[in-house]
Amino acid sequence: MNTLLSGERMRTNPAEQFYDQPFVQKSNEDQERKQRYYDYLLSPEWRELKRMVRARCLNVCEVCGVASVEATHHLTYKRFGREPLSDLLGVCDKCHEKIHNIKNNHLIPLVFGGDGVDI
Repeated sequence: MNTLLSGERMRTNPAEQFYDQPFVQKSNEDQERKQRYYDYLLSPEWRELKRMVRARCLNVCEVCGVASVEATHHLTYKRFGREPLSDLLGVCDKCHEKIHNIKNNHLIPLVFGGDGVDI
């Protein structure tokens, strides 16, 4: 553990440093992060990944296995912008909403193919 001369622990985790900044700066960084996210979703690279996900699942929701794919869901953002197909899931709107409700309400995580996913 890194410590300062005063004995206070030095924050080496970027997330910790982020949350120590003034609210206005955090808000601006949040807006910049959101803008980069939405810009990426409009990119040709993202369109191609979505096409490949739909081809992989034959345009059938990978959660319910019944409805058509209407969204491409990130299982994790760890490799955002350079996602392998295994980080993405083709889902119908109903299942996509359920995934986000589970994530936002901190309910039990979904399990796909026997592996827990970072949704």
